[in-house]
Amino acid sequence: MTNQVPLLLSAEPVGRLQSLQRAVTPNVAVVYGLADGNLYVPHAAGPGRRPNNLNGRVRTRYEVDLSSHTHNIELRTMPPPAQGGVYYFQAALTIGFRVDPSRVKDVVLNDIRDGLGVVSTFLIHAVADITERFPIEKAQAAQEAVNKQFRGVTKIGGCIDLFLCRARLAPDQAAQEHLRAIETARRENTLGAARHDTDRDTTNRTNELDVVRQMHELDRNERERIALQGRPMNIQDMVMLHLERNPGDTLETLKMLAELQAAQIERDDAERARAEERLRFMVEQKLLQAVDVEKMRREALTPVMQPVASLAPAPADDDWDEPLPPSAAVSGVPSPRPPDEPALPGVIPVYVLVDVPFGANGSLSLIRDGLADLSEAVAADPRIAAVVRLGLLGCGDGLALVSPLSRRRPGAMLPRIAAAAGRSRLAPAFTWLTEHLDTDMLALKQETPSTRRPQVLLLSLSEPADPTFWPDAHRALVDRAVQRFAPDVVACGLGAAAAPTMRRLATRPELAFVAPAGSATAAVNYFFAFARDHILRYGQAVLDGDQAANFRGPAGFVPATEPDLDPR
Repeated sequence: MTNQVPLLLSAEPVGRLQSLQRAVTPNVAVVYGLADGNLYVPHAAGPGRRPNNLNGRVRTRYEVDLSSHTHNIELRTMPPPAQGGVYYFQAALTIGFRVDPSRVKDVVLNDIRDGLGVVSTFLIHAVADITERFPIEKAQAAQEAVNKQFRGVTKIGGCIDLFLCRARLAPDQAAQEHLRAIETARRENTLGAARHDTDRDTTNRTNELDVVRQMHELDRNERERIALQGRPMNIQDMVMLHLERNPGDTLETLKMLAELQAAQIERDDAERARAEERLRFMVEQKLLQAVDVEKMRREALTPVMQPVASLAPAPADDDWDEPLPPSAAVSGVPSPRPPDEPALPGVIPVYVLVDVPFGANGSLSLIRDGLADLSEAVAADPRIAAVVRLGLLGCGDGLALVSPLSRRRPGAMLPRIAAAAGRSRLAPAFTWLTEHLDTDMLALKQETPSTRRPQVLLLSLSEPADPTFWPDAHRALVDRAVQRFAPDVVACGLGAAAAPTMRRLATRPELAFVAPAGSATAAVNYFFAFARDHILRYGQAVLDGDQAANFRGPAGFVPATEPDLDPR
C-alpha cells in the first residue's frame, strides 16, 4: 500500500519555562512525555497553567490524531486463501477506523506512525482466518462471514477502533477459470441429458432407414443375380460388366483388362516353361519314343499325349443318356441349376484316384502338386469348368478324400493329403465310390439329362495290399448289371509286374497302362499331364457337341496288353 494515515502527528521538545498547551482542534489530543518516562494527558488544565508536580519534568509534547478515517483497500499482496490453500479470494474492503480518545497514550507508547498500515495488517490475518474455512465456490458465504465478524467495533492494538469493515470477496483469476470449467461441464451434462431422448429417437430412425436401404440393396442384388444367371462369367465378361455399371471408367477398365491379359500371358509362358522342363526331363531319362517325338512335332511342344486307343461305342441298349424318369428323382437333393438358366450341353463326372505313397517318399509332393494343378487347370476356363465335375481321392492304408465331386472354382484350396501309414488298399476307395455314385449322378441328371458316364482315372504306384478284398469291391462298382451308373476305369500302374492288376482294374483292356519300373516320379508327372489333357479335351468335345469320346492314353506308359512293356 502506498497511502499512509499518520496517527502521531508531531513530537516536539518542551522547554523548562514553556507552558503546557492544549490541542488547538478537538480531533487532536496532546500528550506530554515526562522525564521519568511517564505520559501526561492534559484534559482539564487551562492554557498557561502547569501542575506543580510537573515543574521541570516535561520533556516532549505529542499530538495524536483522533479523527475518523475511511478508506477502500485491496488485499493484493497477501490475498485471503480459500479452503485447501490452492485458490484465493480477491478481497476489496471498505474500512473506517479512529484512535480511542481514552487510549491516546498507547499511540505514543507504541509509536504508531501509520494507522492504515496497522489496520490493514490486522485485517489480512483476520480475514484469512475466516476465508480459509470456505471452499472457493462459496465466495458469497465467506464474504457474509467476514462482514458479520466486523459488524460492531473491533479494537486493534488496544487503541484503534475499527468501526467499519465491509468486504467484497470473489474468486481470483485461476479460481474463476476453474469454476468456469466446472460450470461449463455441468451445463454440457445438463444439455446432454436434455438431448438424450432426441438423439435416441434420431438413432432409431436412422437404423430403421438403414434396414430399409439394406433390404432394397439385397433385393436389387438378387434381381441382378437372376438376370445374370444365363450370362458367361469369365474374367473378360466380369470386366465388361464393370464397364456397363461404370461407363465413365473406361480408361481404368481398359487398364484392368490389359493387366489381366498380361497376367494370362505370364501364366501361359510359365506353363510353356513347365512343359519344356518336362520334355527336358523325359529326354534326360530316355523316356521318349519315336511316336512321342512325332506327336510333339505336330502339337508344337504342347504337353505331349500319345494316341493309344479309342473308347468303343456304348452298347445299343445302354440308356445312359436318356432323361431321368420322374420317379428316379433324388429326394431332398436340390437342383444345382436355377430353372431359368440355359441348359448345359452335357456334364462329365470324373474321379481321379491316386495311390498315396507309404512313408517318406518324394512322389508325395508331386501328387499334392498334381492334384492342385489339375483342379486349377479345370477351373481356369469357365466354359470347361461348367461341364466338368471333378472328384479327387487318395488311397493309402485307408481312403483319403481330397475333394468330393464338384465344379472347380479358381483359387479353391484343397486339403493337404498326408503320407499313408501303410501299403495302399483299394477296397475302401471302390466301396466309397459305389456308395456315392447314385447320389452324385442323380444330382447331375437333375442339372442336365445329358450327363456322360462317369470315369475313374486311377494311378497305382504299388501292388494293392488287399488282393483278397478289392476285386469284390471293384466288381460291385463296375458291374453294369447291378450298378446303373458304373464308371469307365482307366488304370495306370508302375512296372511290368503291375500289368495283370491294371488289366483287372480297367473296365476294358485298352484302358490299362503301365510305366517302367523304378520311375515313380516320371509316372506321376506323366499321369497328371494325361489327366489334365484328357479332361480338358473331353470337356471341349462336349461343348462342341461331339458325342464321340476320343481317348488318348498317357505318354510314358504303354498298354498293359503289349508283350514288351518297356516303352524304351
